[in-house]
Amino acid sequence: MVADSKRGVGRQIHLPLGRAFLISVKSIKIRFWRSVITAAGIFLGIAFLVSVLAQLALQAPPVPKEFAYPNVYVRGMVKRPLDKSMEPGITAKSVIETAGGYATKADKRTVTVVKKEGDRVILDFENAATPDTRLAAGDLVFVPDSGGRLKQLIVALVVLTAAIVGLVLCQRVADRKKRIVSTTAVIVLGIFALSFGLTHSGLTPPKTPKVTVVQSYHTRGELKVPTDQPAGGGVTLEKALATSGGFAGNADRRHVIVIKRNAPKKQVDLKTAQGAALARTLTLGPGDLVYVPDATARNRQIWLVIMSLVVCTIGISNSMLMSVTERFKEIGTMKCLGALDKFVVELFLLEAMLLGVGASFAGWVVGFGLMALLAGATQGWGLLLQLTMVEILRMLGIAVGVGTALTTIATIAPAIRAAQMPPAAALRVEI
Repeated sequence: MVADSKRGVGRQIHLPLGRAFLISVKSIKIRFWRSVITAAGIFLGIAFLVSVLAQLALQAPPVPKEFAYPNVYVRGMVKRPLDKSMEPGITAKSVIETAGGYATKADKRTVTVVKKEGDRVILDFENAATPDTRLAAGDLVFVPDSGGRLKQLIVALVVLTAAIVGLVLCQRVADRKKRIVSTTAVIVLGIFALSFGLTHSGLTPPKTPKVTVVQSYHTRGELKVPTDQPAGGGVTLEKALATSGGFAGNADRRHVIVIKRNAPKKQVDLKTAQGAALARTLTLGPGDLVYVPDATARNRQIWLVIMSLVVCTIGISNSMLMSVTERFKEIGTMKCLGALDKFVVELFLLEAMLLGVGASFAGWVVGFGLMALLAGATQGWGLLLQLTMVEILRMLGIAVGVGTALTTIATIAPAIRAAQMPPAAALRVEI
């Protein structure tokens, strides 16, 4: 009879889960500042966790841009023609010296600087008083041939003589139409020969070379020689790593990152047979980036996260224990009214889960947002394009899951203590 009575009371007093949820929400509102203090511990721990996860996801540098600055070019009567990369303060004299100096037949009196805009500056370096000219990117320094004028004169005389002879012969043609056609042909050929001869006499500057951009793949991180190599011929990941001299001492071979253009980011574990096989078949194209992270830094970050979460769990447990202590009389009153131990535990666990979900989500927003802003401001906003929606949602899931789980685990011991306390003992406690 007594057992039946207890079962009846249990069925009456053990409220539905929805009612327990509403009671937990009301309890959080009543003890708002105590709940804020508890949630702050969760918030800080999860914000730190998410910031580390975001840092690991964004650890690869942005893919280098494929562009080239115009060089300074040296042509003409120098010992070796030169395409020199632009440097601050570079001058016409200095690039001629870099090109090995003047050749034997160089005309130092009419050195020509062709500016990128098309203007020309004639320099007489036979005269020591002639001021030097500072160069800009894309400028061309041309040293003419001292015998160029003689060459031009010879070319002009030869072409003129040949043209006169040709015209005389054309006039002897009897047919009028053929005479006109042959005369026109002689004139056109003469003009072409004269133009070609004058242009190649060593006095006319050539056209400025066109700057071409070579598409490359890039290797960065813990490699002996990080490099930029032309992408072509089906370069594999294995070959790219070998070209970079192999791994450095702290290389993390389990998390090699490959960022391919217009394709999802890949993470390759070269310690496994599957990863090694993928490295032999995965080809790199123009603009692809291979990044090898630092294993020591990664392990250090993981250790810091674990320690911060342990401290966070201890703080939450202490806060919930104090919350239970403050509510001893409330717990005793509920148990006197017939509340089961299970119902009391449910109330505390639901309250902890609500705090864990809310604080974890806020920690994810702040931790991820701050790391994204910091990475964008320091390394360029293009770095954020490395993150996929799957990675962002995975970080959110880890943050909410870990925060809720830690809060729930930290609440179990205080909740069980509260549920097992006899009603009379709970009502006698003075806070």
